[in-house]
Amino acid sequence: MNAHPDQTGDAPRPSGDAHRDRGPRQIVVGVVDERSRAVISVAAQYAKAFHATLTCVYVESTMLALGETPQGSLYAAGLAAEIDDPVFPDDLRDVVTEGVGGTPVEWKAVARRGTPTVELHEVAEDVDALMFVLGTRKPGLRDSMREFINGSVATQLSHRQVRPVVVVPLCVVGHDDDLPWMDDSEG
Repeated sequence: MNAHPDQTGDAPRPSGDAHRDRGPRQIVVGVVDERSRAVISVAAQYAKAFHATLTCVYVESTMLALGETPQGSLYAAGLAAEIDDPVFPDDLRDVVTEGVGGTPVEWKAVARRGTPTVELHEVAEDVDALMFVLGTRKPGLRDSMREFINGSVATQLSHRQVRPVVVVPLCVVGHDDDLPWMDDSEG
């Protein structure tokens, strides 16, 4: 009696397993500043649970979103012409190391330059990431204006690509308190 093809162990794997052929699973983490330590800690927990490694991405944002075309494409302007390759700052490497802590999770640093949403998406495509892990923004007028102009990275990623986006709350407020973007202070 011949075994059913699915019982031989030689059956084709679903396409979702393709990333396993390219190395370990990856989780893309947005790294912005020292507050990213909490985001990285949560990402490390996910990485441990999924037997994944972290791809920690720092984006030097040199683009300013100006608007959206009727077709849904964003258009932007460059703020500075940089010649040198972007560099992952040493102080953020320390933040990543502290965020990963004593977990056995491996990580790598990637520095990009451009629009954060686009660069994070491209890195995720390059490594066939399982998901994104991002933090909420800082309260304050400057960051509120930046988000108003450029849009929320987490919101844009959740609508413009297929991977799950985990958002780690960094500025938790009570139900009766103003939300961070409603505060006019400089944070």
